[in-house]
Amino acid sequence: MLEIHTAGRIETLVDRLAVQLSRPPNGLGEASWDPLTPEWIAVPSEGMRRWLHLDLARRLGASVGHGDGIIANVVSAHPSSLRQAVLAAARSVTGVRELTGDPWRIEALTWSILAELHAAPFLPTDGVVAEQLRRIGAPQEGMSRWARARHIAELFDRYHVHRADMVHRWSTGDDVDGTGRPLDESHRWQPELWRRVADRTGVPSPPAQLVEQMDRLHLRTSSLDLPPRLVVFGLSVLPGGVGFMDLAQAVGASRDVQLYMVEPSPEASRRIAATVGTPPDTSRSRAEDRTWRVVDHPLLRSWGRLQ
Repeated sequence: MLEIHTAGRIETLVDRLAVQLSRPPNGLGEASWDPLTPEWIAVPSEGMRRWLHLDLARRLGASVGHGDGIIANVVSAHPSSLRQAVLAAARSVTGVRELTGDPWRIEALTWSILAELHAAPFLPTDGVVAEQLRRIGAPQEGMSRWARARHIAELFDRYHVHRADMVHRWSTGDDVDGTGRPLDESHRWQPELWRRVADRTGVPSPPAQLVEQMDRLHLRTSSLDLPPRLVVFGLSVLPGGVGFMDLAQAVGASRDVQLYMVEPSPEASRRIAATVGTPPDTSRSRAEDRTWRVVDHPLLRSWGRLQ
């Protein structure tokens, strides 16, 4: 089962999550539920993880009227980890050789990028790369080559989650941005570096692996080595858009998948959905997005707009 919970306040979502965690996963009765089975909870940030665990501990196992409970046996993850966990499980089910350390994990990807930065003369000057990194929030003062490679690895990892179509076109030599437009010359180093790193790893990128496995997942999700309940908590935007939902629905055919999303105004969300249509137009850049105009409240309009 796939369930989506929305609320205007994150505290409301925690209340609902605490109730869910105190019960067996959907589809399992009390007799067949092992309470020692780990809970898999993905959150968007480390700060959110710490806050969520503390707040759940005030609810789970607590004495009446006292916040003296405990939370344990929780597998903490990032939303993109759902893709990684499913791919790893799918490889074992379908007989595909398991990777000896995934080369597309950020830690391993950093070293591949560092090797290419050292060897490849195609990159622009450090000034151009530094300017690009400044725009994604990377510190510049005294940045080492390893730190620069790490920030590029994190950038590529976000592309794999949120810009799968763009990455696929990069793999064919089509250098476009997230809206499908040709990349500016100053950004062309990114797809070139990505392709060189892909050649170095010798392993299809995570989006490509997911495309290969999706049909098998729909048929064999019951055999995946995943816990009976998977929770993704505290999101305001789904990672990977339609691709993420396809994955969640495939896993939800045999697992209890719970998405807890912060939605400041359900009414505003309905009006925006009516404006963009179904499916939404994903070819526009954020600068061209005018859906914020249908939101009346100025504070909600300002804080709710993607930047």
